[in-house]
Amino acid sequence: MPQTLSEEDIDSIARRVVTLIGERLVAPTSSPPPFTTSQAEKPKSQVPVRLAYSVNELAAELRVSRVTLWRLEVRGLLKSVPGIRHKIYSHAEIQRFLAGDQSKR
Repeated sequence: MPQTLSEEDIDSIARRVVTLIGERLVAPTSSPPPFTTSQAEKPKSQVPVRLAYSVNELAAELRVSRVTLWRLEVRGLLKSVPGIRHKIYSHAEIQRFLAGDQSKR
């Protein structure tokens, strides 16, 4: 059978909640919070960065074709990681290209 709360009960609960919040704000404890944030809720600075992208992954990420990536490489604007069978592009190289820095030709 459901119970209804009186105005006094609601006021008492509200005062207790405010008191508890005030205590936690003034004197933080070393225990972790009662809930944790998920990966999607983390700030972007805490999301791990990929080290490298394949041709297909980079083309999809930049929304360009594989041919466009090939043309950028031919022009010397984008460099793949040398010495491996399949082309991959480092995160640092992609950031350099997107920033417009052409000093590392």
